[in-house]
Amino acid sequence: MDEWSFETLAASLRADLADLHTFHEVLAKKLEQSLGQAAVQIKRGGWPWQEKRPLIKLSVELASMRWEVERAAAGMTYKMVKLVRGVALKSEMVPLETWLDTLSKALWEHANASQATREALERFLLDT
Repeated sequence: MDEWSFETLAASLRADLADLHTFHEVLAKKLEQSLGQAAVQIKRGGWPWQEKRPLIKLSVELASMRWEVERAAAGMTYKMVKLVRGVALKSEMVPLETWLDTLSKALWEHANASQATREALERFLLDT
């Protein structure tokens, strides 16, 4: 991933911000494909037989942090949760930009520590 940088990853995550609905759907799909179901949990609303079920909650857990996006009455809320041995010690509501920046940095650090994750993030960045 030498030719990629943290800035490239962050820009890729922000690429679809013009349409937030599409952004959340694409982000959830890419994160699940890159990190797997152990690190990414997706909750969808609607009926099980519906073709397109809306994203209700996205949760990404890496190291000692969890990033959550959840649908609320006023739109989407973004939360960062500090974990110690899987127990939430502190949670904070943050703006989307802060949420994306911290998630991007964590993904970058995780990719630098793991060859498999690095390759998955390269596919994430190259996927159009």
